[in-house]
Amino acid sequence: MPWSLLPDVIDDYIVRTGLRNDALFYSFFQCFMKIANAIGMGLSTFVLAFSGFETGACKQRDSVGLTVRLLLSAVPICIILVSLIFLWMFPITDARTEENNDILAKQRAYRQRHRSSSIYC
Repeated sequence: MPWSLLPDVIDDYIVRTGLRNDALFYSFFQCFMKIANAIGMGLSTFVLAFSGFETGACKQRDSVGLTVRLLLSAVPICIILVSLIFLWMFPITDARTEENNDILAKQRAYRQRHRSSSIYC
């Protein structure tokens, strides 16, 4: 879902500021995704170690099984619910996206007309 929202955010930024910083948005987004993945992996490893996980052991404690189930079900469900709250509060609606698209289309048409006419002057 976030990848599909990013172009709308960039378009809104361009309409509000007049600046194109697409690369900056994509770079920060990718950087934060990597940071989030690293934090998630680190926390999962810590929680598994805390539950008694033993590397290389054929048999694990019962608490490890419960921890794995929680890490693969309850934790993602909670994260998705929190994400849905933020998504619900997302200020860029369909109407605003259409408005931004119209503004950007008019700007592109204006630039195209002036660019093509200035070549022959």
